[in-house]
Amino acid sequence: MKWIGQHIWDFISRFRSDVYLEKIADHGSDPDRFLTMDSSTGKVTYRTGVEVLSDIGGASSSSDVTGITITADDAGTATDTSGDLAITMTGGSGIDTAATGSTVTINVDGASTTGKGIVELATTAETTTGTSTNKAVTPDGLKDGYQGSTNIDTVGTITTGTWQGTTVDSSYLDSDTAHLSGTQTFTGRKTFADAVEMSEGLVLDGNQNISPGDDGVAMHIDAMDITDVTTLASGTAATFNHISIENPRVMASNASVTTTNASTVYIKGAPVANTNQTFTNAYAVNVAAGKVKIGADLNVGGDLDVGGDLDVTGNVLPGITYIKILPKDFIADDGGRPLAIDDSTSDRWLESHGAYPMFANVEIPTGFKATHVDVYGSLTSAVTVYEADVDSATVTSKGTGNIGTQINITDVTASATNYIMIELAQASGERIYGGKLTIAKV
Repeated sequence: MKWIGQHIWDFISRFRSDVYLEKIADHGSDPDRFLTMDSSTGKVTYRTGVEVLSDIGGASSSSDVTGITITADDAGTATDTSGDLAITMTGGSGIDTAATGSTVTINVDGASTTGKGIVELATTAETTTGTSTNKAVTPDGLKDGYQGSTNIDTVGTITTGTWQGTTVDSSYLDSDTAHLSGTQTFTGRKTFADAVEMSEGLVLDGNQNISPGDDGVAMHIDAMDITDVTTLASGTAATFNHISIENPRVMASNASVTTTNASTVYIKGAPVANTNQTFTNAYAVNVAAGKVKIGADLNVGGDLDVGGDLDVTGNVLPGITYIKILPKDFIADDGGRPLAIDDSTSDRWLESHGAYPMFANVEIPTGFKATHVDVYGSLTSAVTVYEADVDSATVTSKGTGNIGTQINITDVTASATNYIMIELAQASGERIYGGKLTIAKV
């Protein structure tokens, strides 16, 4: 059916297919009419603007948005009061923002040792492992971690592991602890299983109450087994010393310092009997058994009491400085008359026959040297000093002089064969009293 022009229809019409309205004119003003369709019958009706507002829950009054203000946690504000709303969201330290379409995403970084961020709480296992650098440990996790870990002994003695901390200052240790520096006093017995080296002197001091015995009171070195583990079978070890004291080198900060007496070992004296004590024998050194070897000179300032054999490999050097020459030590020359003691008066002297010379022979002690000769008499006849030998007729002059004046001879050191021969020229009636040979240790 087709209509051309205008057609007025008074009947109800139903359209079972699409309806198209072509060339709809502008009304020109607000007709306050809005086409609607009943959702159950499909009937087309209209609603006014007020009714539409009511239907959608709107209101008839309205206002414009004049500004938007956003306040942050730090009390700072972001404000826009004109035009389109444009707010920039900027992340802070450890926070990133991203926008896609109408969605804004805020991302917070994980915390680390170098940056802020979200912190994840570590489990007990992670606390014990101790490798994470961006997880926080809770007090409960810490407690469970070290109590449940086999790496830490919480009760008892720490038996394994290496101390990785700084040195514990000695001031935090109690007074019963041995310190490497400072002065301390130790009480009670201390046992050292290895060698003890001291860079300074050892001073033993303090009064004691003791039970007398063979053990040393101030120092005791007990009997022990010493095993040689290096010398080959049937070999020979050059030396064994149970106690060895090496000689020190003594120096001085100032120039030309002289020390009168220096000793490697000095013993002031024997024990002194004091209150309620009497010693039968007191010794500064007491060797109960075994040989004693002196490898160099032995200088005895007092009596030498030898109860057994004295085996001397070297020389016994007495503390003397000269040897007396007695009248018996002189002999006559080959003139035919012996020497004689003149006893014609109350005085006594040695004289030769006429003007014949006389000779004296003096042995030089081993370990000494002859240095000077003195002959005493009534005149000043000439004196000649020779070095002679028991196995030769050859003599060597060592100096000349006169009776009554000391003669400084060329030093003669004792040997296995030599001795000193002194020749005296004589005048008739000259008296000889004796003489001396000055010696010195070599």
